Amino acid sequence: MTPILNMSVDFYLAANGGSNDLIYLSVSQGDFATSLNSLTTMGKKRRDLVRPTQSFLKYDNDRIAYAFSVVDNRDAAAIRGVKPAATDVAAAKKWLADQKIKQVYVFTRDVTDTLPAPNSAAPRLSVQDYETAATEMGIESAAIRAVAEVEAGGRTGFDNAGRPKILFEGHKFRSFTGKAYDLKYPWLSKSYPNSRTFYKWDQWSRMYEAMDLNVEAALKAASWGLFQVMGFNHNGWGSVIPFAQDMFLSEYKHLKAFTSFCSDNNLSQYITAHNWATFALKYNGADYAANAYDTKMAAAYKKYATPPAKR
Repeated sequence: MTPILNMSVDFYLAANGGSNDLIYLSVSQGDFATSLNSLTTMGKKRRDLVRPTQSFLKYDNDRIAYAFSVVDNRDAAAIRGVKPAATDVAAAKKWLADQKIKQVYVFTRDVTDTLPAPNSAAPRLSVQDYETAATEMGIESAAIRAVAEVEAGGRTGFDNAGRPKILFEGHKFRSFTGKAYDLKYPWLSKSYPNSRTFYKWDQWSRMYEAMDLNVEAALKAASWGLFQVMGFNHNGWGSVIPFAQDMFLSEYKHLKAFTSFCSDNNLSQYITAHNWATFALKYNGADYAANAYDTKMAAAYKKYATPPAKR
């Protein structure tokens, strides 16, 4: 199975508009694996709107009920009162097995309606923004620019779709949800360092799916924006939801997240001393050296702190 990227739009429209025929016809007449993908990316909230009822006897209710059950329970076993065809059971088992090794479906939107729309015109940081923040923190602007370069790969804090760049950390989601999703959603809930396996997956798709399970835990479990501040470190915001919403507004909000985190955790002293190893330890975690965060920041700082050569 290959990823199905944008197949859920009609399903959303049908669910929101109360027209369930499209949902039921797709499951009863379409390819079963495709139907599983469609139901999955719909999100639980909208699946509940179109769950099989006795009013849909004109359709193949056993097949529809089985498709819902596989998606909701991540189990290919038949539910009580349902007798799925052997071919559907086989397709369900393959679908479930594929999920554990590759991303066979992709959530394309926030099905919880928590986050704002992507912002393709989100303002970038200016040199003056860096200077102002540096003055307020009592550090050099070159140091802040160095952190931004390393954390965001030297580019912007937004992706091509106008969303803040994120990295979803499965081990954090696992911690915030008490390991409740380890068995059914290993690509979202996994111990470290095995959780790094899923860094190569589409990160926003993982976020959208995790939000369908637990909004706050999902938002806390990702690093956000130009400075990749973790959601649970929503310093300067009362909770993680307004923090995440503001990350869509501008890189200036990303800068605020960085300065607030550094201030509340007394990190400016390590930046001032150019002690990049200690700063990286406290900012990126115990495995900072494996990713060479300290040496990368030192090199980036040197680049920004060195005046351009005169011609």
